[in-house]
Amino acid sequence: MSLIFERAKEITPYCDSIRYFSKDYFDRNKKALLNKGLPFIVTECFPQSNSVDIYKIIEEYFGDNLISVRSYSNTLEYATNRYYEKINVHDYLASLNEYDNSVVPYAANNEIDTTLLNLLNIEIPIKQLQNKFEKPKLWIGAKGNSTPLHRDSSDNFTYHLIGKKKWTLFSVKDEAYLYFEKNSYGIKANALSEFAVSEVDLDHIDLTRFPLFNKATKHEIIANEGEMLYLPYGWGHHVENISSSVMINLWFKLENYTPLILEGF
Repeated sequence: MSLIFERAKEITPYCDSIRYFSKDYFDRNKKALLNKGLPFIVTECFPQSNSVDIYKIIEEYFGDNLISVRSYSNTLEYATNRYYEKINVHDYLASLNEYDNSVVPYAANNEIDTTLLNLLNIEIPIKQLQNKFEKPKLWIGAKGNSTPLHRDSSDNFTYHLIGKKKWTLFSVKDEAYLYFEKNSYGIKANALSEFAVSEVDLDHIDLTRFPLFNKATKHEIIANEGEMLYLPYGWGHHVENISSSVMINLWFKLENYTPLILEGF
């Protein structure tokens, strides 16, 4: 574990609940909120169009492109043996309506450029740090698509455009109870990655194998259309689509990266 991770874990305060703020309050208190190292949701974060308009923008922007979709049936497969394929965006969007949700793979973590952010009226959350962000990532999935419990390598801003997502969050302070294991997916993406997947399957928790998990504090929230969830560096999270959904998120580049709780921007 890096010294930065240990320092962030040490100074992160106790989280009693996930707070909700208006866009105006977030804009006026951005630095204070982000330096706390606690998750929160910003409501009515960007102008909301109906789902038909958003799908239309996505199709017009890159509907003929190929996107990566991934499949896995359990936590072990997600950690070590995901199945990937490429599919045309038009065809994938059609599949969300044509097929049973259980057979639709997850179009997850597809890189886009900021043009789509502008078309959807999504602002970079911290303009003075905008050059430190990676390119945005697009997530499109069916009801029931999910990502098992894991942690990422940077602070995360997630913009929910269509549908609802259930997020189950665990503080970075509970890292010792979450049975995280690093794997090749993170390292292949970036040698500086601290991406790790929990051995605990939240749908079938085995406290005999993972007795310390009982000590972790779980926070469950539903992220709705038009909302932004800020998730601090190192926090564990399991994400499930409650309905078909579209989300865009922003991570930071890992080269010379400092978590916002330590950044003092």
